[in-house]
Amino acid sequence: MMKILAIVPARGGSKRIHRKNIKDFCGKPMIMHILDCAKKTEIFDTIHVATDDAEVREIVSAAGFPPEFERSSDWSDDHSPLIPVLQEAIYQHKKCGKEFDAVCLLMACSPLVLPKDLQEAADIFSSHRGLKAVLSVTPFPAPIEWAFSQNKDHSLSPVKNNKMGIRSQDIEEHYYHTGNYVIFPTQQILDCTGPGTYHNFVGHILPKHRSVDIDTEDDWRIAEALFQHMKLIS
Repeated sequence: MMKILAIVPARGGSKRIHRKNIKDFCGKPMIMHILDCAKKTEIFDTIHVATDDAEVREIVSAAGFPPEFERSSDWSDDHSPLIPVLQEAIYQHKKCGKEFDAVCLLMACSPLVLPKDLQEAADIFSSHRGLKAVLSVTPFPAPIEWAFSQNKDHSLSPVKNNKMGIRSQDIEEHYYHTGNYVIFPTQQILDCTGPGTYHNFVGHILPKHRSVDIDTEDDWRIAEALFQHMKLIS
């Protein structure tokens, strides 16, 4: 059995939605939705909240997820990449005598993800013998071949002019990263010295209605409506 570390980055600062990681979402702090989901899967040996914020630490600790160490201030501003946060967590756990075969990055603002989604992603990871990272993806809502760019005068320019007239059913489906979760081989994270590439990834397709990544107030309202709908039909 592979040992998997789940890491939920949760900075205190948030510019577009103030303190969104702990803002109430449908009855409990936002971050608690993904933490409870992760716990229910029973696939993670450790669930770690990587935070620099005292209030975040207090909330998750009271709920049974006390961080064993604090996130470094070096990786806690608006422009901090996530790979160093993951690397720091791996090294800090190693100091505590804990080593892992894989690391699952779980984003705090993913309240629609279900335990079965993470379990399926973990199964895909295992099917590739833990050698490839598993990325949550979902289909683009429209063919990327129909994309436009807009000029300063609002005029539109087709990105792929010779593709605009093709019917959607005749175009190969494409996917984008939902921003909800990734399962990495631990060594892949430790070997990463820059932004990284996406050449060692396989996809786990997340249904569109569970793939909202909350960055804006509009995202928040959409996610709330979807969450309430999922409760009604469950």
